[in-house]
Amino acid sequence: MKKDRANEEVAQHWREASNYTSIASKICRKYAFAEGAVIWFIYHSYTALQFQLKPLVVVAYVSLLLFFIIDFFQYLIGHFKYKKMAEEMSKIYNDKCFKDEHYEYSLEEYQSTYNLFYLKLIPIAFATIIFIKMMFVIL
Repeated sequence: MKKDRANEEVAQHWREASNYTSIASKICRKYAFAEGAVIWFIYHSYTALQFQLKPLVVVAYVSLLLFFIIDFFQYLIGHFKYKKMAEEMSKIYNDKCFKDEHYEYSLEEYQSTYNLFYLKLIPIAFATIIFIKMMFVIL
């Protein structure tokens, strides 16, 4: 495969992967805010059950907070990794190290960013489970 074509294919795949995780992250953020608001509403609407609901509310909000912390670090770490990779690739191209027409591209550098994406789904899922449990308490 020619290096220009390979570069374009790799770049296209990364654009698509980034686009999908970005969209999923935006949806998760909206969902987390909505879930937090509904949990708050339920907690304050059922004053007779507040003592019973309080531990669930605290755990749910800690889970949502953990989601936002992981979300932030995913993008911060991703920024630095992509910046480093861009600088390295720029140096390689500027040094004219690609004299060969064929080369392999490694995806390992980006894996930790995607691992954080998957990791942040855990606390939002946990908060959702707690939210469902709260619904059973009030019903």
